Amino acid sequence: MPTKVCDVCMEACLYEDIYVFDCPDSHKLCYQCYYQSCATKMSNGELLTCGLCTHLLQDGELNQIRASDKERKKIRDYQMKKTLDDYSNHTHGIIKCPNQSCSWLAEAEDPTQRFKVQCRLCKSEFCSLCNQQYHYRTTCQQLPQITQQWYLWCETGFEI
Repeated sequence: MPTKVCDVCMEACLYEDIYVFDCPDSHKLCYQCYYQSCATKMSNGELLTCGLCTHLLQDGELNQIRASDKERKKIRDYQMKKTLDDYSNHTHGIIKCPNQSCSWLAEAEDPTQRFKVQCRLCKSEFCSLCNQQYHYRTTCQQLPQITQQWYLWCETGFEI
């Protein structure tokens, strides 16, 4: 029987027990190391990549993981959410609902303009620039100072 060596555990495995990634170096991992790599990255909150390089795993590659259908779906859903989060967090002009349990996002016509946003999924209202509760006549930069003054005012019995 033909065998290949896993690039991670260095064990000789049957050819059908090795997954060859679609990365530039065509890294080869046994299915146990492939699954363990994904599980570790998920527990660390990382995007799922090849076990040995930064090649981002696509849906077709994740479908090859040897796990139950439920576990594969969980892994694919995780990758989709992490990819979307990464994109929205690093792309200027993407408005993302600040509600952690909500996945709504949109693209602002003018990413420099501040306006009140109402999430179409959970109905939360927030500022388009800082994702805090909308602040009508206050800039995003003034908000922390005003919030601090408000808490101080409340703590001192309304005396400043």
